[in-house]
Amino acid sequence: MNKKKNNKDNNISIREIDKYMDDFYIDKNKIENIKASKDLKLWVKESIDQAQSDIEEEKRINQRKNKIVIGIIFLISSSFLIYSPEIVHKFYPIQAILKDLNDVLKVDEITSKIGIDKIIPKAIVEEKGKIKFEKAPKYNIENLN
Repeated sequence: MNKKKNNKDNNISIREIDKYMDDFYIDKNKIENIKASKDLKLWVKESIDQAQSDIEEEKRINQRKNKIVIGIIFLISSSFLIYSPEIVHKFYPIQAILKDLNDVLKVDEITSKIGIDKIIPKAIVEEKGKIKFEKAPKYNIENLN
């Protein structure tokens, strides 16, 4: 059985091979013509300074990300405390401020109209001082007007 070979692969001339070999061959003349910085200490110092500035920039970016995450967590937790100020019933001054914010922002009305109060339970303080979480009833009989 004779196999036909691809003519493109087999038709490379010896001159082309020599040309490719010259490109890859490294002789003493090519090595001597390699140009390096005259002041290697300055070159190393500049490289180290650049690496340090890159590291500092990455740290600044990570700090910004951390501040954003902390801000989001603080915003969510403070909004939950405004929604349900009874959570901090043992700290009366803070509870009073949160209740005032709840009244001014009309959080209870907004959450009942949106339906959030049916999803997220609201804190209620029992007689013994324990906190109990209860969802709003499905149908509000008081607002039939």
